[in-house]
Amino acid sequence: MSEGNFFGFYLFVWLCMGLIYISGLVLGLLSTVIALLGVAVLITYSPQNI
Repeated sequence: MSEGNFFGFYLFVWLCMGLIYISGLVLGLLSTVIALLGVAVLITYSPQNI
């Protein structure tokens, strides 16, 4: 395995790991925001409807 190929492979793996990490962060933030919105809606609407 030559140095160029090894470096390209290393860069490819690093990019994939970065993409997975970033997408995980984005999904975590989105789910947190959705959960907070759901809780806020429950708190604001449940006493008025009962």
